[in-house]
Amino acid sequence: MVAAYYGISLALRQVRDAHEAAEAAEARARAAEVTARESDAWAAQMESGLRVAVSKLKGAGQDTRDVERAAGTPDEFF
Repeated sequence: MVAAYYGISLALRQVRDAHEAAEAAEARARAAEVTARESDAWAAQMESGLRVAVSKLKGAGQDTRDVERAAGTPDEFF
């Protein structure tokens, strides 16, 4: 009787622990998705700002080669 109770208690605890681990993993995945979306938005804003800066420099007749090299963009980026 005691062994059966212990076995059932252990099984229930393992199920509960597995459920909690799954919930924690799901929360981490959701947080990672949010972070990825924020990073994508930030990267798009930086790219847009870089394009505007290069456009303004070219409009003012300034060489943009150093800016483009510092940004690490490929030659055909602009």
